[in-house]
Amino acid sequence: QGPRCETCLFDRSWPCAPETVLRLAGHTFMDFSTPGGSWAKVSSNSWFGSIWDNVTHLDLQGKSSEGTWPSGLFSLAFDWQGICVSSTRSPDEIGKTVAELHNDDDLHSRCTTAAQSGGAWIEHVDINGVPRLSYVTMLSKSGSVYYMLVGYSKVTVMEESPLCSSAYSEPCSETRAQVLVGAAIAEILPAEDESDLQLRVTQITNRTGEFSPAQVGDFQVYVLSSAAACPSYAAKCPSLDSTWITDLIEAGSEDISWVSLPATTSTEASEVYVRRIEWSSPTTTDTLELLVLVMLGTDVGPPMCNFTSDCPSSSKCSSSGRCVCDTGFTANYTTDTLPCDSAQYASVSLQCADVRNLKCDGLVCSECPGGYYCPYGTALPCAAGFVCPAGPTMSLCPAGTIGIESLATSYDSCQACGAGTYAGSSGQTVCVECPAGTAGNGTGESECEPCSVGTYQETTGGTSCVACPSGFTTTLRGATTESECVCPSGTYQPTSAKTCLACPEGMACSSANTTEAAMPMISSTRRLAEGDSYPYPLVLEGYMTVLGSELTPYKCKEPEWCPGGDPGSCANNRDITVVSCAKCEAGTHSTDDGSCVACNSVAAPFIMFGGLALGFICLAIFAYLINTSQLNQSNSMTAIIISLGLVVSSIQTLAMFSNLDVKWMSPVKEMLQAMSLLTFDLELLQVECFVGINSVWNLLVRQLIVPFAAVYIVVIVIGRKVFRDPGLEVVNESINAIGGLFQLFFVSILISCLSPFLCYKHPANMGHSMVSDPAVLCSFTGDHLSMALVCIFVYIFVILPYLAITTFATVQYRKSMGDALASYRHLRRFKFLFYRYNPSRYWFGICVIFRGLLVCLVPVVFRDYAAVQVLTVSIILLTFTATQLYSQPWRGTTTNLLDASIVIFLVLLLICVAMTTNFDDTETVVGIFAGFAFGAVFASALVIISVEVIRRLLPNPWFDFFICHHKAAAAAQARHLQILFMKRSGRHCFLDSDHLTNLQELFEIVRTRCGRLIVYLTAETLRRPWCAGEITIAWKVHKRVIAVRHPSMIMPADKDIEASQLNTYLSSAEFKLIEYGVTNDLVASAYRWLLHELQDVVCVAENSVAAGRRRFDIIVDRCLTLHNRTGVERVSLSDIENGGILIDSKSTSSKSTKSVATPFRSDMVIVSSLPNDDESLASIGILVGKIQSAVVEKVPEGLLVLSDYGGDIIQEASHWLSTAHMLIVVLAEGSLQSLEQLQAIVTAMGSDIPCVPVSLPNFRFPVSQFFQEELPSRFGVEVPEVELRLQQFFKTISIAFTTFASEQVLNVQAEALAHRIPKRGARQGANHLPKGKVIDLAQLEEAQRAPSHWLSQQQQQQQPSPRNTSKEIEGNDTAVRAAI
Repeated sequence: QGPRCETCLFDRSWPCAPETVLRLAGHTFMDFSTPGGSWAKVSSNSWFGSIWDNVTHLDLQGKSSEGTWPSGLFSLAFDWQGICVSSTRSPDEIGKTVAELHNDDDLHSRCTTAAQSGGAWIEHVDINGVPRLSYVTMLSKSGSVYYMLVGYSKVTVMEESPLCSSAYSEPCSETRAQVLVGAAIAEILPAEDESDLQLRVTQITNRTGEFSPAQVGDFQVYVLSSAAACPSYAAKCPSLDSTWITDLIEAGSEDISWVSLPATTSTEASEVYVRRIEWSSPTTTDTLELLVLVMLGTDVGPPMCNFTSDCPSSSKCSSSGRCVCDTGFTANYTTDTLPCDSAQYASVSLQCADVRNLKCDGLVCSECPGGYYCPYGTALPCAAGFVCPAGPTMSLCPAGTIGIESLATSYDSCQACGAGTYAGSSGQTVCVECPAGTAGNGTGESECEPCSVGTYQETTGGTSCVACPSGFTTTLRGATTESECVCPSGTYQPTSAKTCLACPEGMACSSANTTEAAMPMISSTRRLAEGDSYPYPLVLEGYMTVLGSELTPYKCKEPEWCPGGDPGSCANNRDITVVSCAKCEAGTHSTDDGSCVACNSVAAPFIMFGGLALGFICLAIFAYLINTSQLNQSNSMTAIIISLGLVVSSIQTLAMFSNLDVKWMSPVKEMLQAMSLLTFDLELLQVECFVGINSVWNLLVRQLIVPFAAVYIVVIVIGRKVFRDPGLEVVNESINAIGGLFQLFFVSILISCLSPFLCYKHPANMGHSMVSDPAVLCSFTGDHLSMALVCIFVYIFVILPYLAITTFATVQYRKSMGDALASYRHLRRFKFLFYRYNPSRYWFGICVIFRGLLVCLVPVVFRDYAAVQVLTVSIILLTFTATQLYSQPWRGTTTNLLDASIVIFLVLLLICVAMTTNFDDTETVVGIFAGFAFGAVFASALVIISVEVIRRLLPNPWFDFFICHHKAAAAAQARHLQILFMKRSGRHCFLDSDHLTNLQELFEIVRTRCGRLIVYLTAETLRRPWCAGEITIAWKVHKRVIAVRHPSMIMPADKDIEASQLNTYLSSAEFKLIEYGVTNDLVASAYRWLLHELQDVVCVAENSVAAGRRRFDIIVDRCLTLHNRTGVERVSLSDIENGGILIDSKSTSSKSTKSVATPFRSDMVIVSSLPNDDESLASIGILVGKIQSAVVEKVPEGLLVLSDYGGDIIQEASHWLSTAHMLIVVLAEGSLQSLEQLQAIVTAMGSDIPCVPVSLPNFRFPVSQFFQEELPSRFGVEVPEVELRLQQFFKTISIAFTTFASEQVLNVQAEALAHRIPKRGARQGANHLPKGKVIDLAQLEEAQRAPSHWLSQQQQQQQPSPRNTSKEIEGNDTAVRAAI
């Protein structure tokens, strides 16, 4: 038995915890009520102090030396409002409410109710989720009422010993008994009434809830009355002897509550742990005394175990987790008593004694003698075939030996069997001869070895087997006669020959196949069932043999044509005399299942002619749609047409896949057959029902389909011209439609043209058959030669010219763009080649054509190498797809995505097919490709890394200047400055507006590939996110920066460029700089440096006297001076108030500030623009620079720009224009309000000299309101010539000059203007107006100034009208008019 241990813990449900809580509650109440107690000095206006230092005289087990309470035990006091006034757990809890300290909403009301009733037990949960059991009492002092909770943690903690059992008395069982009693007491005490008490007792004794077998194992908690009687509500009660009741009652009232109950005649002895409790109803005065107990057995159990290895020898671990002795062994236990504080079970030693295999006389046992065996203590004689040495063992003579003596004591008495005989099992007394078909070539054999495959033995008792004749074998081991020697599987025996030959490829030869047996059955239609044996070679599915060559199989293109079986067999109604069963018999046509059925005289014509009619209709629709103007099509319709074309092309590519030497699975195979019509396969139209089957004729018809279609398209186009559209261009429309047809069906045309060269291989060197017509062998003789000549002719005179024409058209595309008429004809004629692609990717059409050519050539070039075909086609498709994904050539994102998706799925289809195909060349060829791919991985990485290293070390191209500007406000100015920088310095200059869609590349140029950043500061420059990024990166990497301040720039306030305000200041909806590593803090620092610290600044003064384009020349000179740092004054932006350092009266050269003589000569080309609009002046600079040479070439007198000269230019210009060669008017946003430009237009139109309007992006052509309201209000209604001349001018076709476009576009637009300039002497009046009088608009305007509604709007508080939104232009016009 284990020790009788009694402890008292408060962090769990221990039996003594409730008694301690009640003692503490009583002590506190007395201390509280005593005048000199700890609470005597507490006033009603202060917090309660701690009283718990005075309870040290209480025997609280586990209390520390510092006076803190044991873990789990606590006391809390609250005032009647639920505010904590005292706590033994933590001073931090004082002042908090009940709800803040407990996870129980109605705890406060329950506590006040219990306190008013005189005290009660209450269950509750603290804020950490720990269940508590507390006794609540009410305290009253100094006119205040409080309630107090004294309690402990209600946590049932079982020992970690699941093998503890109530059947034994050991420490772990005793500990568990105490825990269960404490848990039951904690469950009973807080019962709210007697019915609740009875319910709780029923659950405890019925082993449910927390007392279920899963929680308590085999332990049982009993609840009895104080008289040890069984209450009616207890689910289970113990069987108690009458002598035990007194002992139980006495033990329940003692502190140490263990009692040993002895065995009686009706009950076994038991160890019982019992506790007496008193339950008081919280709502009534009812009380009830109960006994709570757990009963244990008195014996110490066997050692506990988890595995047999935990038990001593001759014992094992039983299912109950205890060690038990093996059968035939006796058990002896010895136990060690453990100390009280041990939580382990008792140490038990087990010894098992063996009493088997002994010879016993009564109680005396001795060793069993030799020659005998003693199973039950009795000596029995050892029989023949057995060996019985002295001792407990007995055994048999081993297999292969026999025992002929009895009473044998050793194995020496066992004799081995001789050669040719065997003893099949142990304990034998006679050897047996080896049967026929086996042999025993040694002694002591337990069995005879069957003759191996290829040998036989006809007699019994044989010592070896006889080999079959050379090349022959047996079907099974153990052959007994030579007649069982046959040809092995995979070979056959020729007629009357004693040799075996290999089975031909495409045939199946089982064991014992002979051709002699097959000969009479060649023409039979019999089919053997699966699993049947057959005496002759059969043809595999997908192969066939023709009559007279029964052992020479041909491979069929479609396995359904050749079901296999007997030699010379084809599918129903297929011609067995034709190679590969490729043709149907006369009067039949092919079906989907491979067989042929009789032609239907009604349906066949309908199918053929219906198919032809449908083809003609589709061609007519195609010819109409492909020549439809692109302007009439929406983007969605264009995308739909392109998508349909891609689908048709993919279908043709799929049809080309059928030429690959791979195995197609369902349903792909059926879909490929359905698509064969797109490759001009006429079999679906049942043509053979009308004209029979002729391979050459069939191929010729396929080659003539496209030429006939082309002729049909020409007829349709001519018909449209005759009957509907007389202005139709027949040549261009026909070429476009025929070219589109060729492009749409190019893969099909190629497949048809290459069909004589697309061949697949037959087994046994039987040559190749055409994939499209397997009945024709690829031998370049007979029909095959004729077909090859036809296709070569088509290839030379159709395919190659088409490739040459499309290649030439692609090469000429760029050259034709310089001539409007030539470009129109070229695009109209070859629309099929270009209209589906973005203009910059015009070359992709020829790529698609050559992709189809390469894919179609693969099965021709790599014939008989299926693995190479699959890999090569995949490489070609993926290569072109990579190009397509990089260049995005198709019009629309969806079509680019569709093209890439189609190719990816096509390659995936090839991968799936490769997985189901057995390639003969797989290991070698695929190994080469795999090695190439493996090397390409590292080679490509090495190349990319090397390229990037070179790009970093040797940046190319290198830009000495990088102009950062706001595109909307200064596109022309920046472009003009770029041209001037490159012209003056001979160095490269970069514009950021050319790359705004790729900020990463743009920032990289600033970081590594430019020398100096030129920041052109207009009103919105610093608000642009890309400009902010460029400035920040230049500042971060210490690039040299020059800031050019335009008059429109407004210095931002310091608060606007703080990091926290930059998101508002920057227009960052387009780009997120943080994505490129540019943070607001960096931008703010860079802006502060640019505005306050940077010393290289050029300021463009608003009142600069530098006229026209010369101000840009001076800007460039100043920037180059700062760039070279050659003795120039330097200043920051923050030091500049108004005006500039450079372009003003102090800093400009004398040449710039004085009047410049006008170098006018008669017959010059004059250019008019807004005189003081920088964007217009810069546009003039770009335009003049691009047409200067063309003007001089046509007009030696040259070109004059009016805005480059002084303020009296209007009066002089009126005189010059009368003798000028031509007037070019550059129209900007304020041109309609500019007196200078209107005067120039009116004068030129009155002089009948050619006028060409050049419109900038911000110009809006006048509408009727301008002529009906604004013009009369400004110049008066008395001069209708002004309106007439202006209207005639604006009817002239203008040339758009897109200043923000690329250099290439600007060159094209400038070239168009140069074409409009007539040569000297060739000028004719083009205004269609008679020469009129000279009109002075300045005088007319002066006369109309007072009542002018149009001018009154100009004179208001600078509010721009819808046609004049530029304040600068308005001011300039006012200044000019004042000067006049």
